[in-house]
Amino acid sequence: MDERRLSRRSLLATGAIAGATALGVGGVASATANSEWVEVDSPTGNALYDTVFAAGKSYAVGSGGNVLRRGSDGWTIVVADGVTGDNKTLHACDTTSDGKYLWMCGSSGRVGYYDLETGTMQGYTSPVNNGTTYNDVVAWGRSGKERVYLATSSGRVVVGTRDSSGAMQWHTTDTGGGYTVNGIDFYERKKGHAVTNGEAVYATKDGGETWDHVGIEFSQVPLNDVVSRPDHVYVVGGSGQLYRGDRHCTRWTPFSPGSKELSAIVHNDDGEWLGCGGSGRALRKQWAGWGEYQTPVGLHLNGCALGNPDVVVGDSGTILERT
Repeated sequence: MDERRLSRRSLLATGAIAGATALGVGGVASATANSEWVEVDSPTGNALYDTVFAAGKSYAVGSGGNVLRRGSDGWTIVVADGVTGDNKTLHACDTTSDGKYLWMCGSSGRVGYYDLETGTMQGYTSPVNNGTTYNDVVAWGRSGKERVYLATSSGRVVVGTRDSSGAMQWHTTDTGGGYTVNGIDFYERKKGHAVTNGEAVYATKDGGETWDHVGIEFSQVPLNDVVSRPDHVYVVGGSGQLYRGDRHCTRWTPFSPGSKELSAIVHNDDGEWLGCGGSGRALRKQWAGWGEYQTPVGLHLNGCALGNPDVVVGDSGTILERT
């Protein structure tokens, strides 16, 4: 497990392999249904965009600034008005390695963290004097010593660090591409990758101060999310495309688990993978390759997390669980 969390964002059924079609090396496995996923009651009808498992509980964030927590009696809203009390939509969340702070980001430059121990919110409005939308967040390290990365809609990455007093200091770095940065992930405190809707993957080894363009040639689809690892990089995007890059991102292997857009992908140290996307589709990696499955819903699924239970969230307040 990496230092900062259980998972960066695996799905589906134990019986799926029996119903799958193996397509060989580099191929996919496909099936039509997955009975293990269950839609559960949601306290909101608004879209949910991301979810994470932290300190033994699942959390989700979404439209209107809602922050949800799963307790023994189901899902409840713990914050109803966002990080700064103005109901700005939250697009992404991540936790510090000790599971104390739930960092989140979203529309109009809103970013902040929810203290899972005290139930208090610390919000920041446009920390770099820019109201750009933040699409993804990484919080690396323990609370009070974390390094925070924010993916922006302007092609830049905002980096936040703690000064000697513990206050957050923010500055902006540029990928150089100019396209919206949709996803970001780090495998070490200062080493990671970012993906954009301009079909590009960028790598940094210095904490985001500089970015190198490392792919993906001829992908021809917007890229939505990334799992950054020291041995491989995994990227998902439009038209059901998934790519695996080698450690230097000099060779990219394409996979096509299905035809629907893939919005998110996560991984943990147990070798489990989970992905989700359009029309209620979920993604799983198994011995035969990558498989795409239909969940009980047909709505767009936006975010997923491996935990206890595994969770997928989506439009209209959709919450799916798998134990």
